[in-house]
Amino acid sequence: MTQFKWSQESIDLLVAEYPKGNHVQLAEQLGCPYSAMKRKVWKLKLSIYVSFWTPDKINHLLDNYSTTDHLVLAEQLGCTLKALKNRAGKIGLTRKIQFWTSEKTEVLRAEYNKFEHEALALRIGCSVEAIRRKAYAIGISRRQLFWTVEKKRLLRRKYNKWDDEKLAVDLGCSLRAMKNKASQLGLIVRSPVWTSERLELLRNRYNQGTLDSLADEFGCSKTSLMSAATRYGLPPRRNVWTQERISFLGENLGLLTRVEIAEKLNIPLKAVNNKIHRLQLVPPVKIWNDEQTEFLKANYNRLEILELKQQLQLPADSIYAKAASLGLTVRQWSEQELVLLIRNYQVMSNPELAKMLGRSLPSITKKAYKLGLLKENVKSWTVAQEQYLLECFHELPKWELVAVFNRSAKAIENKYYKLTAKGAQFKG
Repeated sequence: MTQFKWSQESIDLLVAEYPKGNHVQLAEQLGCPYSAMKRKVWKLKLSIYVSFWTPDKINHLLDNYSTTDHLVLAEQLGCTLKALKNRAGKIGLTRKIQFWTSEKTEVLRAEYNKFEHEALALRIGCSVEAIRRKAYAIGISRRQLFWTVEKKRLLRRKYNKWDDEKLAVDLGCSLRAMKNKASQLGLIVRSPVWTSERLELLRNRYNQGTLDSLADEFGCSKTSLMSAATRYGLPPRRNVWTQERISFLGENLGLLTRVEIAEKLNIPLKAVNNKIHRLQLVPPVKIWNDEQTEFLKANYNRLEILELKQQLQLPADSIYAKAASLGLTVRQWSEQELVLLIRNYQVMSNPELAKMLGRSLPSITKKAYKLGLLKENVKSWTVAQEQYLLECFHELPKWELVAVFNRSAKAIENKYYKLTAKGAQFKG
């Protein structure tokens, strides 16, 4: 068998046609055995795969690698980002020109909160991911763009000149948000200027009210206020806890709540609590006399707890504890009574039900609450009901509040939350 001789023409044909496939047909066209063609392919290191990186694509890569976002360039060339960077590394390309110029960055800052990411990407000439990465890198988001350049300029000009609350209103933000932003911008609150008029006012008002109220009045901190008083030789503040007030506190600690004591003494609640702690005052324990005990035995199942509190001049917890110690319990509900209550709860008032069943009004309302009964056609809250709810929310047990307002416990709690914005929980 003679060896096939490869002419230059045959080699050129092999190089041009081999990557296209149809190798058996190509061998017949060359007039050589298939094995001879494969040996020549191996010697020439030919491949059936066409190189992705054509001269046109490489030229496009060379022209745009330094100025175009890599993700956009990869999409234009139809390859992955990794393949793009690998090819750039092989041909020695580096990004010499920064894509994000100052002009593009300013456009992003100004328009980030006005347009969607896709629109910004088309306008700037980059990918959506590049927009997001750059926004994160320069610390902007759609929530943080409240502080515009104009608002920051106003804050810098007026922070130490205007009243804080007025400035916060003009900026359209909360006082806390304004102070946080001022701290971020490095704005420092200047110490107040103590003019002769302010000093005279401070001398007259220094012993009136609390330090907190004085600090609010003069627009400075308590430390600044006390430093000014010391610097200008003002006499020390008189102790608000006179002997008369201390006596009032000791006499009424068990009779009035701490809030009521603070209101009557015109002293902050915090000051009352601190004084009670320092003096180690304990509310006196009231001893039940025979008359009170007999009254409780006779009326425990007849009167409401508020009436018992008023008659006995004792707190509800003490009354409940005394009733438990005496073994006083409510009369058990019979099956017939429960049926009558369920059938008539929607058509009769609670006082009528109490009279029909021979039970107290609290007994009716409490049992209805346990059974999940609720009056239909509940009307909207009136101003009087809202005021009464604020007054008695922490005084009455849950079942009694349900009876008084004829609403579910959750509805009452939600209403109190809306009125106070505190979301207090029910007692008991």
